[in-house]
Amino acid sequence: MKYQWFPLFLFLLLFNTSSLSGQSFSGRILDQDTGNPLTNVEVNISDQAILTDVNGRFSITNDFPANIVLSINHEGYNQYNLEIENSDKEDLSLGIIFLKTSNAAVSSEFDDNAILDERRLQMLSDDNEVSSLLSAAWDPFGSLADYNFSVTRFNPRGLAQNHSLIYLNNLPFNNLSNGSFFWSLWGGLNDMFRNRYAQHGLNTTDYSVGGMAGAMDIDLRASSQWKQTRFTYSLSNRSYQHRAMLTHSSGLNKSGWSYALSVSRRWGNEGYVAGTHYDAYSYFASVDKKINDQHTLNAVLFAAPTVRGRGSASTQEMYDLTDDNFYNPNWGLQGGEVRNSREYRSHQPVFMLRHDFTLSDNTKIVTSAGIQTGKFGSTRLDWLEGADPRPDYYRNLPYANKDNPAAAEVIADAIANDELARQIDFDELIRINQQRQYLVIDPTGNSANNYYENISAYVIEEQRYDNDKLAFQSHLNHKVNDRITFNSGIQFIYDRNHQYRVLADLLGGSYYLDIDDFALRDFPDDYNIIQNDLSRPNRLLTEGDIYGYNHYIHNQNVNAWSSVNVVLPKVDLNFAASIQNTRFWREGLVQNGKFPDNSLGDSETESHLHGLLKAGMTYKINGRNYVYLNTSYMSRAPYSRYAFLSPQIRNDIIPGLTTEKIYGGEIGYVLRHPRINARLTGFYFNSADGINSVSFYHDEERSFVNYSITNIDKINYGLEFGVDFKLSQVMNLGIASALGEYYYNSRQNVTITQDNNADVLVEDRTVYLEGYNISGVPQIAHTVKLEYRSPNYWSVSINANYFDDIFIDPSPDRRTSAAVDGILKDEQPDLWNDVLGQEKFDSGFTVDLFIRKSFRFSDNFLYLSAGINNVLDNTDFKRGGYEQLRFDFEGKDTERFAPRYFYAYGRTYFLSIGYRL
Repeated sequence: MKYQWFPLFLFLLLFNTSSLSGQSFSGRILDQDTGNPLTNVEVNISDQAILTDVNGRFSITNDFPANIVLSINHEGYNQYNLEIENSDKEDLSLGIIFLKTSNAAVSSEFDDNAILDERRLQMLSDDNEVSSLLSAAWDPFGSLADYNFSVTRFNPRGLAQNHSLIYLNNLPFNNLSNGSFFWSLWGGLNDMFRNRYAQHGLNTTDYSVGGMAGAMDIDLRASSQWKQTRFTYSLSNRSYQHRAMLTHSSGLNKSGWSYALSVSRRWGNEGYVAGTHYDAYSYFASVDKKINDQHTLNAVLFAAPTVRGRGSASTQEMYDLTDDNFYNPNWGLQGGEVRNSREYRSHQPVFMLRHDFTLSDNTKIVTSAGIQTGKFGSTRLDWLEGADPRPDYYRNLPYANKDNPAAAEVIADAIANDELARQIDFDELIRINQQRQYLVIDPTGNSANNYYENISAYVIEEQRYDNDKLAFQSHLNHKVNDRITFNSGIQFIYDRNHQYRVLADLLGGSYYLDIDDFALRDFPDDYNIIQNDLSRPNRLLTEGDIYGYNHYIHNQNVNAWSSVNVVLPKVDLNFAASIQNTRFWREGLVQNGKFPDNSLGDSETESHLHGLLKAGMTYKINGRNYVYLNTSYMSRAPYSRYAFLSPQIRNDIIPGLTTEKIYGGEIGYVLRHPRINARLTGFYFNSADGINSVSFYHDEERSFVNYSITNIDKINYGLEFGVDFKLSQVMNLGIASALGEYYYNSRQNVTITQDNNADVLVEDRTVYLEGYNISGVPQIAHTVKLEYRSPNYWSVSINANYFDDIFIDPSPDRRTSAAVDGILKDEQPDLWNDVLGQEKFDSGFTVDLFIRKSFRFSDNFLYLSAGINNVLDNTDFKRGGYEQLRFDFEGKDTERFAPRYFYAYGRTYFLSIGYRL
């Protein structure tokens, strides 16, 4: 069933293109230095003008004369002119045209930097040179999937984000702690982050050997930005309501200077989800100095300070009671005003320096260094010896009172009809805090020193993950000869993650107490073990104080890499390798009462040597048809985020850590035709020895525990297909499809340690997750796009998207022998399957609509655009969810700690107007 759509795709792929009639001239214009598409380039053919689209493409159909002059003009680039003899009156694809920012002309030789037209392709025989397939060229699958699949948090090939490498101005920017990166780091700076050099799949790049799921470098040099002054205002009902953005880029002047500046603000009292306010500013500055033809210097500073309210997943019981699949338990009323208990608060400035050194026409060295600092915080409610105030806490719901139907009915009625009953009552929390007198016990045991104080029961804490990063890379690009190109580089990254809690709001109380609530319950008579900081026992906290935990996680990575590309008449070869050393350790800044000898100071240092090998080839059937094969093997160090048993309070590392091993490959076919561009790829990846670590309240052990999982193996295989089909001069059809099987391939091992002491509760317990599907990504995803582009500079497109095989994230504790102990499989098959089964969500279907229009006034442009996502307002599409880690071992009731779900937004819109000088 998963591959039932493929006959249609293969039909389109093998469609007889000779049936396409009517003369047209088409091509694509790219920046020769970066490979990025150039938008709004003016192309003139026999007094008929057209502008390139966002992918740098253009196409003109007309009754052209026998002799034609094509002229291309774009500010900041050399003018390009080409005389064409057109006596054949046949369609002509000019292929890829590279424009240069210097005075050098476009190469006229028949190589990668030449214009490759259709008639020259037809003259090629099997013994002739065939142009190489540009690895970073526009991709018919990625161009559709990257946006249209994003509603489901789609990851290509089911691989986690840490398999994709992100570079900014040549600098690696994945976090060392878990391999992720945050687009929000440069949110609101769209104009400055457009120049992207992206590589899908396993191919290498000239700035990196790439990851298993590709790599991307974003060029932030001022000289690479369009020369323009642009103002944009947008209106939306998604995350924010308003966006204003002002950008100015000077272009390169005669003195060799250029600069680019951008500022923006995004704001709104509420997004699509109730209680999710948004207030964000962004700033960007880039300055270039071209010293001479060999040396160019660049400096960049940017940040996006943001405060935004968060939504959270909830249970289906709450969604049904509120009749709202976007119910948000995080907000409530305080003094009649909406307040969200969970906010993201971030401001992480980045400063970078870059040096481009052109030794010769064949050799270039790019060196970059940068720092990131600032703060990233996430707020939430915290409480000390108080009832759980969360409105969707399981004990506060009707299901928890199912044995008392009358009480359950009263609770259900209140949640359904009383807003205060289903949201946080901040006024009540403040009232409790103001009236509370809490007995503070003397830690030495002298009862004469006990006293009462106004200690808040409920506060707002801010969990901080402040990241200080230092990154460096220098890489060499050398063209040995017309056949061989060599790339090599050295990288160094140092991350210091400062993790701690800040008391953000006392909610009406005078103080808060720096003790461990869980330890107080388990060890009520031990006044040392309950202290979060033994050096300051029973510390009274005021707003702004650090408390609870306070430590650094240090990460270091050194990476030396090289790649070689060999271009032969009919075959291209590429080889790449890297060798890396990763080190990490914990530095505790406080002495915790539960682990007085193992919390303050440095932990042992973990050090892992690992690397990567890649090899690939492309067989060039001719200038239109290509077949390629790429393979890769890598080992990578365990991530520090998952390597510690309980990093908040102690230095212990999971025993026996080893590198994760991943191997895989891809085989594909690419078609490049004036009317059809297509790619079909099959892929396979196998990973072994992964790790994970989580903490939660364990009902069987009746304690807060650390759950460390090892021996995590995964398999990902499937197909990707993308096609862009030019139906006519003004109509395009695009199709993208991802079909995969992503699942765990091992029985995992878990060690459970108690958070309040060093006891090992369970060691090497088997978790039976082998064969379970990997969550968080649809394993079937299709999109079909139909676009009309008018010669009068407006376009309209409609997308239909289909998603299936989305699975819930399974709790490992439910897949153990202890979870089914006492269940007789043959006599209780429904209960057995309820405990062990993995929920598969219903398929989802959405439709999106986009309209764009541009106006030209001399050298100025006015841009209008509008988009409606999920036009049909499908609000029942579960895009993800997870089983709670807690499980009812005694009653085997999977609904006691019910799963939590995320639903894809219903109908949303985005309107934008921009003016460019």
